[in-house]
Amino acid sequence: MSGALALIVVALPFISAIVLAFIASWRIGAWINTGSTSLQFVVAFALAWRTGVAEAHLVLLTSLVAMTVSWFDRRDVAAALVSRSLNRQRARFYHVGYQLLIGAIQAATLADDPILIWLALVVAVAAAAVVTGAAKDTAASAAASRLLLLCGVGLMLALLGTLLLGMAPELAGWFLLLGYAGVAGMVPLQFWIVSAAAEGMPSGAIIVSTLLPNVPMLLFMRLSIASGLLIAFGLASLLLGAVALWARLDWRRGVALAGMAQLGMVAFAIGVAAKPVAWLHLILLGLTRSAVLQSRNNDMIAWLAFALLPLYALYLLAEPTVAVSAWLLVPLAAGVLLATSALVGRCPSGVAADWATATPVWLQLAIVTLLAFALPALAAG
Repeated sequence: MSGALALIVVALPFISAIVLAFIASWRIGAWINTGSTSLQFVVAFALAWRTGVAEAHLVLLTSLVAMTVSWFDRRDVAAALVSRSLNRQRARFYHVGYQLLIGAIQAATLADDPILIWLALVVAVAAAAVVTGAAKDTAASAAASRLLLLCGVGLMLALLGTLLLGMAPELAGWFLLLGYAGVAGMVPLQFWIVSAAAEGMPSGAIIVSTLLPNVPMLLFMRLSIASGLLIAFGLASLLLGAVALWARLDWRRGVALAGMAQLGMVAFAIGVAAKPVAWLHLILLGLTRSAVLQSRNNDMIAWLAFALLPLYALYLLAEPTVAVSAWLLVPLAAGVLLATSALVGRCPSGVAADWATATPVWLQLAIVTLLAFALPALAAG
């Protein structure tokens, strides 16, 4: 996608990263981070308003989540400095990586050329590793190393698939699906996303686990990948994530596994030719998962919206699934019921009392309500 607004929304985070690299004060860095993401949201809103294309709305989602997460940046960095899990130099690396990650995600979303998309994802994965490993503890470093290793393997498979697109489309589809599914945190390279969500800086983990997986799902919509492969991988991710949710894991790992399961539903929707449902579910998933993570597991409404989203998607997918094969409803419904029941059983009590914490959460939940109830015709079409 070309145009001045698209160029600005991509260039602004990269320029901000360069500026932040020279800022020694973590407080000034946090304010620059917040100001930059807020300005990016304004530009992204103008881009979505002017063009109206699906990619622009995904850019707007990325900017909205990045902006609301950055509002907590000063609090999270200050807490990490007090606990000595972060020092001033690592705080600077964290802010630079944060902006580079946002810029790379936006570039990959708006690019048209497969090689440019791949290169942008290489930058995004490297920046995600910096954000995840910013903390000084061993667990964060291990999570960053796992992210680099598994996403690196995924990117190499995706590159091979990209190079084979013109010569062996069917084989290329296999490599593209395996590679980009790994970057999305789906089977078979899904292990990085759980540790990144649990061990990284709280605000950075939201960006890494919530926004980075959206680009591969966008690519699945664009590329010519056999529908049977998408259906099989989608169901595998849904069922594996749903079963794993019944293990005794902390809530952040649970959110990561539930996100993997629901991304499986997005891939399944693409496979059964229900792209409007896939788009709607992808956006609702990004908003609800971000709301849960930002509320720090202290908001019952946010958690219930996240837990009940698979049931809503199942309702929307019933008709297109039956059109392909009624038997596909059996594993799809089984995975949805397993995931939903596990998530409802983990639901916290009460809502966020602090207005600073509650504001972005309820803002995102309001958008979820608007999209879920005002756009059913779009999803069904």
